[in-house]
Amino acid sequence: MDKILRIDLLSDLCSGSGDTYNSSIDTDIVYDDFGLPYIPAKRIKGCIRESLLELIEFGVFDQRMMIDLFGNADKESSFSLSDARLEHYSDYVHDLKIKGENRQFVLDLFTYSRTQTAIDHETGTAKEDYLRTKRVLKRGLTFKALLSFNSDLTEEQIDAFTKASEIPLCVIKNEGI
Repeated sequence: MDKILRIDLLSDLCSGSGDTYNSSIDTDIVYDDFGLPYIPAKRIKGCIRESLLELIEFGVFDQRMMIDLFGNADKESSFSLSDARLEHYSDYVHDLKIKGENRQFVLDLFTYSRTQTAIDHETGTAKEDYLRTKRVLKRGLTFKALLSFNSDLTEEQIDAFTKASEIPLCVIKNEGI
């Protein structure tokens, strides 16, 4: 049975796509054809994996937990995720199909641009030609992903998954686990 993984952004987030937009955005986020941002499943799974690795390094769980949850060459992962879409995503899509809004207009509803530069440590001033702009998701947004477990997990494995999914900068709530 599918569960819902809920991600509440507690701070701005740059879920980078590796692309640029025009000459105005050096680092852009991931978004769909409607201009609605999302967080790729692979990125979420990687964050949970990294968090579990830290818990293992702190001695909270042993190394076998990594294989139990994420698998290896001989065993597949015990869970799968969909991309995390904005809460009420289908309502947004429905409205956008009717209104036909411009993708950049839609993106501006959920994001803003943040500009930064590097500092020359010798002079204490901004480095020349180093102004960069990235698009970030606004804090306070909620995303949801479908979470499926491929096998029956033990109580300890569920505990490990739950603790590992408490990622800094956002809160993931396992609704219904």
